[in-house]
Amino acid sequence: MTALGKTLKAICMRLSGSALVVILFMIIGGRFPAGTSAAGEANPLAPYPTLDGMFAEITQAAKDNPGNVELITYGKSVKNRPLYCLRIHRGDGKKRPAALIGGNIHGDEWIANRVAMGIAKRLIEGCGKAERETKFLEMTDVFIAPCLNPDGYAAFWKSGGRASAKASRTNANGVDLNRNFPEPSGGANFRTSLTGVDDEKSSGYRGPKPYSEPETRAIRDLAAERRFFGNVNYHCKAMQITPAKATSDAGAKRMMDMAGAYQKNQPGVRYSIIPWPRALPIFQGNMEDSLYHEHGCMSILIELQERKEFEEKSPKPNIRMWQRNPRNPETVVEDNYPACLTALEAAFRMTGGEPIPAEKR
Repeated sequence: MTALGKTLKAICMRLSGSALVVILFMIIGGRFPAGTSAAGEANPLAPYPTLDGMFAEITQAAKDNPGNVELITYGKSVKNRPLYCLRIHRGDGKKRPAALIGGNIHGDEWIANRVAMGIAKRLIEGCGKAERETKFLEMTDVFIAPCLNPDGYAAFWKSGGRASAKASRTNANGVDLNRNFPEPSGGANFRTSLTGVDDEKSSGYRGPKPYSEPETRAIRDLAAERRFFGNVNYHCKAMQITPAKATSDAGAKRMMDMAGAYQKNQPGVRYSIIPWPRALPIFQGNMEDSLYHEHGCMSILIELQERKEFEEKSPKPNIRMWQRNPRNPETVVEDNYPACLTALEAAFRMTGGEPIPAEKR
């Protein structure tokens, strides 16, 4: 036995089981198989669920509430994973206008998934029991798609939360799904990783053509079928509200009013609103602009982040997972739940619950 071997043997004899696993973890490069941890827990990235756990959470919500929740599989990912959507409704058979809440189109933005699911849970629990939720669901059926990019979610989980943006933000084809929607005409031709690029090595790669990816085509088809009047999409982590980029004065005012309704009803920290210049918008091929310009759906993007006082009390390992996602998702849900409902109510008042006609966008 070599000197190194004798040394390792001596170390192993002195260490407890869990400590030994930690040492081996460091030696092999800091990765655990999905679903295990150094101490043998089922979930090393708690409170964020595994992909299977998250899928089970979605399907169980429909099973437990068959009178008010419909499970919709609106498509499949590149790797044939289901694209789930929960339709939450009053259960009285009435046809109502439809609103969409989405999250996790970037696979490493798990807090977006938690906020979308947190909103779903609160609406389900309050339907027919609490005045706020019941009144909201009298107005609209709500479609909640908590994980728009399950392949990216799975890749980030498999890496233990360490994968690069290129390996986890994108889908299984390496495409940034929020740059894969068509860009409306009239915008500035300004190509960066922020606006989407043609470099396949970039995490901002927009794909070979608009709607080249099954995940974006599925959203397109869902929007065409359901005719959403309003949409809120969750991302992280800039603490910003970005309305869809309208090119008319009336459209720009509507979008700013929706963004303002969201901001004013955040009970904790209020996010900044990022208005784009109406005269020369920089389109990014993102979902919000596509929903607005193609489908007449008022849409805002929300960049989530935890309140500073909570972040300071939650020391985290220095890995991408915790740089992107807060330790306390429930506090983020609380800061955004009432704002989301109020923003969609504002969109309803401005649209009458119908998509905006093309000539008025």
